[in-house]
Amino acid sequence: MEKLRPEAIFFDYGNTLASDSPDRFGDISRYLAGHGLALDKQSFERGWQASEEYAAAYRKKNGRRTWKRDRFWFNFCRIFLEAAFRERLSGSDAATLAEEAHAVTFFTNERFPDTLDTLAELRRRGYRLGVISNWDAPTLPGLFDRFEMTPYFEHILPSREAEASKPDPHIFHVALAALKVRPERAVHVGDSFSCDVVGARGVGITPIWLNPSDEPAPDGEPVIQIRTLSEVLAVVE
Repeated sequence: MEKLRPEAIFFDYGNTLASDSPDRFGDISRYLAGHGLALDKQSFERGWQASEEYAAAYRKKNGRRTWKRDRFWFNFCRIFLEAAFRERLSGSDAATLAEEAHAVTFFTNERFPDTLDTLAELRRRGYRLGVISNWDAPTLPGLFDRFEMTPYFEHILPSREAEASKPDPHIFHVALAALKVRPERAVHVGDSFSCDVVGARGVGITPIWLNPSDEPAPDGEPVIQIRTLSEVLAVVE
């Protein structure tokens, strides 16, 4: 296969650069302990159930997409805190803590071990890098800072800011405009066939499918596939 030489390489975030933390209870309880709140498993389950009921009602009305104007993740966290702590946390105290919590916690991740080395090598080769992520919470910039990834990217675009989610063409067009690059001069790397591959193809960007399980392409069309992030280094010059 002839190697690609794009001007810019875009990346998905979740399950491409980082993975979800498997210990949601541990992550949230450690965060709240720093605020003097001890969270037991029963309280966690009660709070999470209340938040999931809110989320289900919201999505029944609005679909999977959430909107900044609705403050979905703030309300998700506020409802969790009110239900988990009940008499121990007043409504105003829960709202105050939710203002911080929805921006820094509840959705923690673990960076893949080959992420930084791959990004560093791509930058060394002269590539311009960007992020196109279906990420509705306001936590993405903080996650990139925490994982020391921010300096590698010229532009980080969550769906929250684009107000469109992959595979919607709009989010890709916003990212392309930010880097002032034509779609035929760009590559997009991501793990979701329906969002990343289909979405990139739809606007003329070359997709690279991160496919650790080596699954067949759902539509049977040829697509460049890699099993680990670092394999992108063998695909581009």
